[in-house]
Amino acid sequence: MIVRISFIHTDAQKYEEGKKIWDKELAPLLKKQKGFLKAYRADARDEPGGVVIQFWDTREAEEVWRSSLESREVARKLKPLAPELPIDRDFVVKNQV
Repeated sequence: MIVRISFIHTDAQKYEEGKKIWDKELAPLLKKQKGFLKAYRADARDEPGGVVIQFWDTREAEEVWRSSLESREVARKLKPLAPELPIDRDFVVKNQV
């Protein structure tokens, strides 16, 4: 299983716009992707921003999604809302409790 974690920091208005895109566009698209398991979006308590955690069956499934036209289109809409490049990291799950 692959876990993709993105940390996002921006201003309050842009973060609210990004959450709307997440809810209306990104989340429904993710649910349709082969190999997608689940995702969480969590807001920071004390500043505009948050974290997105995605779970995928395989690295290949996540890479297919990330290189798809749908993914790139949503990323194009989100990029101006978080001008600093989000920190994205992939992890391989080794243990589960």
